[in-house]
Amino acid sequence: MKKIFKLIPIMILWAAVIVAPANAQAAYPPNLWKGLMGEALGDGRAGMTAVCHVYKNRINRGMPLGCCALKRKNLDGFIARQAAYGKKIGRDYIKETKSIVKKVFNGKIKDPTGGADHYENEKAFGRPYWAKHMVVTARIKSHVFYKEK
Repeated sequence: MKKIFKLIPIMILWAAVIVAPANAQAAYPPNLWKGLMGEALGDGRAGMTAVCHVYKNRINRGMPLGCCALKRKNLDGFIARQAAYGKKIGRDYIKETKSIVKKVFNGKIKDPTGGADHYENEKAFGRPYWAKHMVVTARIKSHVFYKEK
């Protein structure tokens, strides 16, 4: 009888380990919304949703986030200017962007990128060297989305 009581906690622990990954959602950095604004605000809701899915896909695949905007020294200033402009035209960009991140990572918005794990604004920067051996999965607004083969 004592052996059974010793085994129960171990069995519960193993059950949690086995079941947890199936139910777990990808965790994202709390400031991801800022990076999303910095990367794709100009492409509106559709563009931001698509770029956010790339981040989710990268996190799910164990890849680095790869959000260049989060490394910008003036990101907070950019966010403040965009938020002020949004209020002038009757939009709350911060609330909208945070909502997109939450819905994407909660699985409430379907991935429009076809599972892309990279993207580039080819209109502004041209085709990147690293996309040479990748498959184009979607074109949404000014961004082209790629997936590693």
